[in-house]
Amino acid sequence: MPTPAASEPSILADGFLGIAFRRLRDGLLPHMRAVLGDDYQTEIGPQRTRRTVSLTDTADLYDLLLVWRDRRQDFIGGFNPGQREFAPGRNWPETINEFRSGRWARQASYNDDEVGRILDTIAAVLDAVGAVPQIEAVEHLASEFEAYLYQRSQLSPPDAPGDGNGTGLSPAEVAAGQAITARPGEPDVFAEGFLTRAWRRLGQGLGPYMERITDRPLDNPHDVNEILAGNLNQVDRSIYRECSSLLEARNKWAHQGRYQYRLVRVTLSEIILVLQAISENELAQEVARMRADLSRLHIAARQPDAPTLPDDHDAIAAIQLSPEQLMAGFASAILTSLATPEFHSALSALAGTLVVPPTPYPVADDHLSSSSVVTNLNADIAQDLESASDYFERGEIALESDQIDLAIANFDTAIGINPQYADAYRGRGVAYSSKGEYDRAIADFDTSLRINPQDSRAYNNRGVANLREGDYERAIADCTSALRINPEDARFYTNRGIAYARGGEYGLAIADFDAAIRIDPQDSLAYNNRGDAHYAKGDYDLAIADYTADLAIDPQDDFTYHSRGDAYWSKGDYDLAIADYTAALAINPQDTFAYITRGIAYWSKGDYDLAIADYTAALTINPQDAFAYAFRGFAHYFKGAYDWAIADYTAALTINPQDASIHLFRGTAYSSKEEHDLAIADYTTSLRLNPQNSRAYNTRGDAYYAKGNYDRAIADYTAALTIDPLQAGAYNNRGLAYYSKGEYDRAIVDYTAALDIDPLHAGTYNNRGLAYSCKGDHDRAIADLDAALDINPQDADIYINRGNAHFHLGDCDRAIADWDAATALTTDDEMLQWLRDVREYAVRIRDTQTEYDQAIADNPDDPDAWHLRGLHYRDDREDYDRAIADFTQALSLTTA
Repeated sequence: MPTPAASEPSILADGFLGIAFRRLRDGLLPHMRAVLGDDYQTEIGPQRTRRTVSLTDTADLYDLLLVWRDRRQDFIGGFNPGQREFAPGRNWPETINEFRSGRWARQASYNDDEVGRILDTIAAVLDAVGAVPQIEAVEHLASEFEAYLYQRSQLSPPDAPGDGNGTGLSPAEVAAGQAITARPGEPDVFAEGFLTRAWRRLGQGLGPYMERITDRPLDNPHDVNEILAGNLNQVDRSIYRECSSLLEARNKWAHQGRYQYRLVRVTLSEIILVLQAISENELAQEVARMRADLSRLHIAARQPDAPTLPDDHDAIAAIQLSPEQLMAGFASAILTSLATPEFHSALSALAGTLVVPPTPYPVADDHLSSSSVVTNLNADIAQDLESASDYFERGEIALESDQIDLAIANFDTAIGINPQYADAYRGRGVAYSSKGEYDRAIADFDTSLRINPQDSRAYNNRGVANLREGDYERAIADCTSALRINPEDARFYTNRGIAYARGGEYGLAIADFDAAIRIDPQDSLAYNNRGDAHYAKGDYDLAIADYTADLAIDPQDDFTYHSRGDAYWSKGDYDLAIADYTAALAINPQDTFAYITRGIAYWSKGDYDLAIADYTAALTINPQDAFAYAFRGFAHYFKGAYDWAIADYTAALTINPQDASIHLFRGTAYSSKEEHDLAIADYTTSLRLNPQNSRAYNTRGDAYYAKGNYDRAIADYTAALTIDPLQAGAYNNRGLAYYSKGEYDRAIVDYTAALDIDPLHAGTYNNRGLAYSCKGDHDRAIADLDAALDINPQDADIYINRGNAHFHLGDCDRAIADWDAATALTTDDEMLQWLRDVREYAVRIRDTQTEYDQAIADNPDDPDAWHLRGLHYRDDREDYDRAIADFTQALSLTTA
């Protein structure tokens, strides 16, 4: 493999990606043909034109991805590519389509993270469809790419720090890296320290930022989970995707013992992007240094001549390091800033035993054995065991009857008599959990487990408390400990499954629910939660089956009816969804959310009156429900009752005046009434509340356009494109504004940009064709209008425009044919009369032209014939170039 120049970016990656996409095509085609046959009917373009996509041997990747996008909510051969993920926050179609038609498609080079991501994605797709030869080829490409990165790293300048080994690494770093490679496997728990520090820096930057944009203080302004979990919809659009991905990654990876190097690097890169976007440049630089440190150690681990590695490419892909080895064998390689008590505590949890840090941090010995407990019990306590047990029993009885405070009082007494009574601490912990006092509950479970570390129920109870606190990592660890002691308790599997699901690990969650149901086939909670996990994955049929099984056990569970209704709605089975929401309301008639969701189902069917009735019912129960007002406003809007819609949006804003979306919707309703000034006021307020909403700029631009204020419209469309440069609609709308100003060249540039993003938009081809016609370039106009009609052959306006272009070129027959086609497609009386008139005029012009042409053919030396045809070109056709030519010929014959 050739070695690139030191200054060369990863343009070499274009070759890797080109090969990988060919392998993707080769692997997907036979699979999709087996599932769908040789031909597939799909809808394309804004008019949803039907198109047949051929899945024969000549099919290209574009066609396969078009079908994939069309089928993204359906099963294709037993897996759902629209839901399965290869990395947090990015599913396969999203990633591949971003490459094919998004920002990557126009890049000359790609950064290392992007290339690694797309290679991983393609490998995941090929693995899912069982394309073994192709996946092996792509995995080999991924290894070659890592080798390329390594070779490139050897080209550091001679004066790079280090000992002249060409890597710029210190001898200690090289030694640490080579030591890590002594155990190939998945990399590398070492990265956990980098992630911990990076999350902390992200919290330091996001906290003040979130307080600014929400205008309220946060309880814990440095906790990333707290900052994002409840406020994700408030962040700027420019960083929403990264923030969503980071939140999911944090929740999903929290319980892992090892982290893949490439995904850690991607996560650090995303943290840097977010910090830069919110102007926390110093924090961004600090995380960038962390990423550089991680890469340097990874490069050191990648010495190609390491004698202990039989396959260097395997070492590239992954490195494994256990917590014990890290602390005991490679402590000298750990950066000082990593050696924190939190890091040692995390390593201890991963190792399952206490890891003694190399630095003198105090670690409390919380592990007391049951034998030492018994030994320490004195005779007085032993004599009081019976009375303590009596109070414990009273506490249990009170707990069962929901007399929580009485239960706590009895457990207190039992503990006072016998401070080593583990069950009493556990019982009191359950009582505190029932009150929502999880910190006190966890403290009691901790004490109970120090006394009796073999109490599986205490582990489970502590796991549930941690789950309710949102600490999924600890909840999973506790439920796992409970299962290690008692692997036949279905509750432990169910609770761990819930924790996995809350963290986004749906596959692991489903496996736990499966185990719970095998142990206890009547575990309705396991069925319900497994249904939720299937629903979250987009596996709606499996979710419905689980909800149905749950209802067979507990037919009065209104929440499960609601969940099954959501699954039916997501499948598009609106009538079945409505039936389930109705069943939920029969059990709980005060469930406002069921009224709202049933209203949404009616709205989805186009039954706007029934939807309005449900939203009204919800408001009867809770007159302060802003969502119900907003949804009722939607229904009124789609009925065309704009005044009613505006009234509902106004009511919603009275309750929640800071909702940028509702201001946007009310503005849309005002625009529909052509009350553009009121619409602009709402769009402006929406943008003040959320200045990164490109849609608000677009709609305000539309309002300015409708008022004839094209300059302001152009400014708003430009602002929308600054936020999201891949909006074909914004380019098209700005092109219309330039067209209306008579700036046809600028309009054509914008229409072309729109078509680069969405090449199947008939309206944009039509608009560009009109701009070319206005410039007198009728040939290009016709080419664009031909393309528009290929996409949407049922649009009468496009035929009219093409007919006009043909007429200007003097081709009356084609003009007449196009106008006849338009006549067959329109029912508008005024348009039909215009078409009859223009057709009649074209016929007359054609016949007149034929007469003059014949006269000249019969007598080419007659100056009058040339003069008369010149007058025809000038007066009837307004074709001045041809008129001048004929007049010139007439003059030459007259003077001859």
